[in-house]
Amino acid sequence: RGEEVTWIEDVAWAEERGADVIASGLGYIDWYEFSDLDGGTALITAAAEMASARGVCVVNQAGNERANSWQHIIPPADGRSVIAVGSADLVGQVTFWSSPGPTADGRIKPDLLALGASVTIASYHAQGWYVPADGSNYASAQVAGVVALMLEQNPRLNPTQIGDALRETASRSAAPDNDFGWGLVDAHAAVNYW
Repeated sequence: RGEEVTWIEDVAWAEERGADVIASGLGYIDWYEFSDLDGGTALITAAAEMASARGVCVVNQAGNERANSWQHIIPPADGRSVIAVGSADLVGQVTFWSSPGPTADGRIKPDLLALGASVTIASYHAQGWYVPADGSNYASAQVAGVVALMLEQNPRLNPTQIGDALRETASRSAAPDNDFGWGLVDAHAAVNYW
C-alpha cells in the first residue's frame, strides 16, 4: 500500500511541475476486489482521475493478469480518463497474459493495444545490453510516447481529446471489445487526427 501512496504523491508532484503525460506500468489488486474497479473507488484510480481533470494524460498498463486468478484489468486502468493499454504480440494478437475488461461498471477496457511481447529493452544484466521482454507495461510506455507526439503536434489537446483520437484511429475502432479495446494504436493517424 505504501507504493500506491508513493505513486499518488509522485503524480501530484509531477502535475504541480507541469507534467503533460504520466506513463506507468503498475497496478494493485491485493487489497481490492473486482467490484472496486468502477472508475473511482480504488485510491490510485481516484488519483489518476484527479490528475486527468487537471490536464495530465495518464497512460497505464491494463495488467498482466489474464492467466492468473485475478483475470481482470488492474487499478488504475479502470479509470474513465485513464488510457489503459493491453499487450499485443508481433502479429497483433492479444498476449495470453494481457488483462481483459470490462470494468466493474461494464465499460470496455483496455482502451488500446501496443506491442508487449518480445519488446527489445535495455538491461544492464545482458551481455549486449539489450534483451527481449514481455509485459503490458512496455505497451503502455509506447502509447505514452504517442501521446507525447500528439501534444507536440497540438499542445492544446486535453486528456479527453487525446483518448478519443487514440481510440478512433486504432485498428478496431468500429468494433471495440474487452480483449482488444479499440485495437492496435496507430501513431501516425492519432498524431494527425486533430
